[in-house]
Amino acid sequence: MPYLIVSSMEYGKIFLRLLSRRLEENGEGFAPCGTRMLVEKTDGAAKAVAETLYRDLKPLEMARLVNLLPVSLRDKKEILPRAMKLVRDGDHAERVIGSVREFFKEENVLIAEGFLRFRLPLLLEDWALAVDRAGEEQILRDEYRTLAARLNPVKGEGEASMVLYGDGKIVLGFENGSRVEASSGDAKEIIALLSELDPGSLFVYDLTGGRDPGLLSVIRRIFGNRACFFIKRER
Repeated sequence: MPYLIVSSMEYGKIFLRLLSRRLEENGEGFAPCGTRMLVEKTDGAAKAVAETLYRDLKPLEMARLVNLLPVSLRDKKEILPRAMKLVRDGDHAERVIGSVREFFKEENVLIAEGFLRFRLPLLLEDWALAVDRAGEEQILRDEYRTLAARLNPVKGEGEASMVLYGDGKIVLGFENGSRVEASSGDAKEIIALLSELDPGSLFVYDLTGGRDPGLLSVIRRIFGNRACFFIKRER
C-alpha cells in the first residue's frame, strides 16, 4: 500500500492530532513519524485529510487572518466567531475532497498550509471575505454603540428619519444632526440601533418602491404608530 507523508510547518503537532482523529473516525491506517505522519493512500484517508483542512484548520487559519486586522484584541475576540459562522463548510466539501484525491495520485508529500494556499485559494478567499465582512460589522457595531451613548439622553423622545435608496444605501438622521450611513446588508444593525435609541417618532422615506417589505414590516412591528412611511411608487 503506497503512503503519503503529511505534515504542517505552522501547526505542527496540533495538525497531526487533528488529522489522526479524522483518520481514526474513518477507520484508516496511519503511522506517526516525529513531526510527520505516514498515511495510506486510500479514498477514506483522502476524505479525512480534506476534512482536517477545511473543517479543523478553519478556526486556526481564520484566527490568523483576524490577527491581521487593525482592531483591538477585544474586537478580534468578537470578530472570529462571527466570521466563522459566515462560512458554510458544506459549500467546500466536495471540491476540497476532490482536490486531495487528485493530490494523492500525483504526489507523496503534503504540507497542510502549502496545500491550502496553493491548491485551495478559493477556500482561503472565502475565509478572508468572511473575516473582512465580520470586521466591517464589528466597526459598525462600535460606531452604533458610540452614537447610542451620545443620543441616549433623548431615548424615547425626538424624531429620527430613515431613507432607503435604490442602490441599497440606508441613511439615518437624528435631530441633533447626527447621521449614520449603511448598506442594506447592515439592516439588522440599523434596526438594533433604532430599537436601542427608541425615538419618539420615525419617518421612513422608501425610495426603492417597497423593494424590501420585510424590513418595513419589522419597523412597523417595533414602532407601531410612531413610524410614518413615505414609499415612492413606480409610475
